Amino acid sequence: MASNDHGLIRRLVFKLVKKHIAGSTTASVIRTVKQLNDKGVSATVTFLNENAETPLKVRYNINSYSEIIRQLSRLNLNAEISLRLSQLGYLSNKEQAVSALDEIATVADKYKIKLWLESEEAIVQGNIFDVRDRYDGTRGIGVEVPMDYMFKYTNGSIPKSVLSYKDIKLMTMAVSQNAGKQKAAGKSEKRGKDSTSLYYKCITELAGNDVETTVFSHDEKMLSKLMDDSKSYKKHLRFEVPLGYNRKRFGMMLKSNQKMSVYVAYGKDWIPYAINKLTEGRIRDIAKTVLDGEAGGK
Repeated sequence: MASNDHGLIRRLVFKLVKKHIAGSTTASVIRTVKQLNDKGVSATVTFLNENAETPLKVRYNINSYSEIIRQLSRLNLNAEISLRLSQLGYLSNKEQAVSALDEIATVADKYKIKLWLESEEAIVQGNIFDVRDRYDGTRGIGVEVPMDYMFKYTNGSIPKSVLSYKDIKLMTMAVSQNAGKQKAAGKSEKRGKDSTSLYYKCITELAGNDVETTVFSHDEKMLSKLMDDSKSYKKHLRFEVPLGYNRKRFGMMLKSNQKMSVYVAYGKDWIPYAINKLTEGRIRDIAKTVLDGEAGGK
């Protein structure tokens, strides 16, 4: 595809996703968090700066996260931080990434801000529990768990690697409609139909183990059903939606008296975020095909 076509597509896609991004500066995300807090809603803040391949880039990301943590605490805002191990150079230097994570975790612990470790592609996703023994929940560290991972355990118990954390965030099942990527015909359709019941099964078991659970999704029907079916677990359950979520539906959620949070992204590196957080199913496949080449070329 010609470079001018990529530029046009990028601009068109950005028009669709810009409502989900707080801005590019720390000041813009602080302003957004304040507005959410005024409505009685907490925020989960992430910095859109991906794939640190050099020590200088890792240092920049450490400093950026440390600064936003200090500002959130200083202003006494109800917010948490979510980051990706790839932002700390995990893909090229695991030891460097763990050291960087230790540094950010120390700052977060000092200022009493919860830290979330996000799930990414398989190379990170398969190893995200490596930090389990270092961060067992005593320092306010939570971990995202993709429902694709949990799907394997539909007929059994949730693995101990998940239950070892005190805070778990269940992510929308990234159902691929590309038959070539599925091992068996009809598998993705089955996953789509089973997703709500699987969420409920996980919520039930996690609550039984006193795990604080957050459900992140932008699927309105599924969230509505889960809210109706999970009232007995309100003590251990919170729902999270991306910034820019349907205003009418979000207002109804607030009236349900469920604990609510909004995922607030800021920064200029929005393409990976648009692919991984705001799309699913066939739309995600299309987004990866159209935008991944440009993101990978950075």
